[in-house]
Amino acid sequence: LARRRRVKANADAEAKEPGVESYNALKKLAADFMQKRNKGEIASIVKDLAPKAEIYGLTGDKIKPGLEDFFKERPNLKHEMVEEPWQLGDATIEYRFEKTWDGGAWRSYDIEEQRDKVERLVFEGGKLKRVSVEEVGRGGEDVL
Repeated sequence: LARRRRVKANADAEAKEPGVESYNALKKLAADFMQKRNKGEIASIVKDLAPKAEIYGLTGDKIKPGLEDFFKERPNLKHEMVEEPWQLGDATIEYRFEKTWDGGAWRSYDIEEQRDKVERLVFEGGKLKRVSVEEVGRGGEDVL
């Protein structure tokens, strides 16, 4: 019995290595990012980025004005995960999503448009390092 406890304690310690995020931790970080984005809290998003972050191809001082312009062009922009996210590696999570705004909508998965994309978030030390929209890459089957 004592031996099992020691093994379990070691397994728990390994799961908490720096830079390794659990699925639930990544899912919460992704939900927090989505919530800030849906509220239009661009300053809060930028403040919480990892050093040398890249957000939709924007880097450095271009991130904040780039996001502000994107939001201005799409009033009342809202993002929603349309299914449970998938974890890739120790610091990456991705999910299919839909975004809507006054007068528009876009789905990352759309059969008519022959589109199967995901939003991919990469974290570093609990901070957002990279956000991109990519072809499905979770290793599953591409349904299109």
